[in-house]
Amino acid sequence: MAHVVLISGSPSASSRTVTVLSALAAQLTEAGLSTSLAHARELSDPQARQTKDALALIAGSRAVVAGSPIYKASLTGLLKSFFDLLPPEALKGKVAMPIATGAAPGHALAIEHELAPLLFALGADAVVRGQYFIDPDLADGRLSPTAAAALAAASSRLIGAAR
Repeated sequence: MAHVVLISGSPSASSRTVTVLSALAAQLTEAGLSTSLAHARELSDPQARQTKDALALIAGSRAVVAGSPIYKASLTGLLKSFFDLLPPEALKGKVAMPIATGAAPGHALAIEHELAPLLFALGADAVVRGQYFIDPDLADGRLSPTAAAALAAASSRLIGAAR
C-alpha cells in the first residue's frame, strides 16, 4: 500500500490548510492509500524524536503533499524550515503535490513559483499539479462545493501518480 505524508506549514493547529489536508487525507485513505499528517510547527528541532519520526515517514513514503498558507506571496517559514532539514535528494523516487490556501486569488501562483520548485529541488520525480484555495472556499471550517470538487480532482491526480 502506498503511503502519503501530508505536511502542514500552518502555524495554527486548526487552520484552513489543515482543513484541506485533512479532507485530502480522507480521500486518499478512501482510495486505499495510507496517510500521515505532520505539522511543521511541531518539527523545528532536528534532534527531537517527533522530527526524526516525520523525516523517517517521508523517507518511507511514496508521495508527499506540501501544504501551506500563503503569506505575503510566499509559503510559510515553518514549512521551508522543515524542508531545510531534509537531505538534498529526500524526495527522489517520490511523487509530490503542493496545496496552498490564501486570502487572495492573486497568490495562486505561489503553487508554481514557490512550492513546486521546492519539491523538485528536493528530488521529487514528479510534482503533480496541486490546488490553491481561497478563504471563501473554506468558510466555517468546511470546503465549499466548488472547493470540494477541486480537491477531488487534485486527489485523483495524486492517486494516479502515486500508484
